[in-house]
Amino acid sequence: MITAIGTHPDGTKFRADPRRLHTYSNCHIEYREPTEEEIKELRIPTVIVSILIPQTALFKSQSLATKLDLMIKFYDGLERFTRDGVIHLGNIDLNDIAQYVTAEEYKERKEAGVQFPPEVDTLFAKPKNEKPTA
Repeated sequence: MITAIGTHPDGTKFRADPRRLHTYSNCHIEYREPTEEEIKELRIPTVIVSILIPQTALFKSQSLATKLDLMIKFYDGLERFTRDGVIHLGNIDLNDIAQYVTAEEYKERKEAGVQFPPEVDTLFAKPKNEKPTA
């Protein structure tokens, strides 16, 4: 996966947003495959997923509605649109789901009708003694 990686004059690296390249003055920008170290250090997503949420699920679960509201407000780069009563959330890093969604929340969301991609289902299908990781 080709990524924009910037380097400040002092040598520190950062993940550059291609939509905001004009704001990176006095920096060197490279488009290349990141190393494993850069993926961890710069939090570069390796698996991007989308989630489908029926609007009716929001009426059944106040906690789901609250979490969705917070996610829309604070998740950088989230793509969202609503079509035919289904909220489509895209551009979500699988590592963020592993870090911020508990197994109980996942189960509750599935029961409410939220559709997760196979990568997320696999993540939470691990035995209970194993911690989900992406």
